[in-house]
Amino acid sequence: MTHPHDHPAYRPELVTVLTHARLIDGDAMEHIYWRRNGGGLAPGLYVVSWPPGIPRRMFNEEARFVGPFATEQDAIEALAHAVARWMRQPPPSTQPPSHGAARARIARAGSLNGVWRDER
Repeated sequence: MTHPHDHPAYRPELVTVLTHARLIDGDAMEHIYWRRNGGGLAPGLYVVSWPPGIPRRMFNEEARFVGPFATEQDAIEALAHAVARWMRQPPPSTQPPSHGAARARIARAGSLNGVWRDER
């Protein structure tokens, strides 16, 4: 069983909502979406982001939709801000606990496949 924080946060993206249940994602793929309250979104451009720890990127109640934006330029600027925030959040730890111990053993041994030497 995996821990929820073992999954990375997905990069925010720009989507086009077509109807109360359909949208086009940033890769031009059509998806069905749903909202917690059961209501649909107004057609238009939205920035979608997801919280860290979700196992799959889905357009559901875990997705956060911001929009619709009046112009494509407004949507692109909002996406740039969302991506900047996303890049500043610390990544969840995906390394097993023994990773640091393994690196220390390699450093003590002095080489990795005979090519690298830790001179610190």
